[in-house]
Amino acid sequence: MAGLNGFTETRAYDLDSGQLDWTINGGGAGLVDITVADGGVGFGTRAGQSVAVQLATGRILEQGDWPVPVTANKGTLVTALPRDPAAEPSDRLAGAGPGFVAYRTR
Repeated sequence: MAGLNGFTETRAYDLDSGQLDWTINGGGAGLVDITVADGGVGFGTRAGQSVAVQLATGRILEQGDWPVPVTANKGTLVTALPRDPAAEPSDRLAGAGPGFVAYRTR
């Protein structure tokens, strides 16, 4: 759950008991916004950077400039490809979304 305390904290609750499992206080670093989870890791953003969060503990595993996954399924993460800055819209591509790439564990 995000957005509590003026959008400075991200909290995780146990769905069975309702107990608070962990809190990430963003403070000056910004709110952690988790968008997809796979294999016990939540992926999202914080202050314009990508993050990977260990869902059991709330520990930030990685933070940096890499594509954030938009979906996951059994060891496969899918991310949107960045738009080519030189690309111009055309009749064929008008309204087309980004390309995607899938990463699989081996």
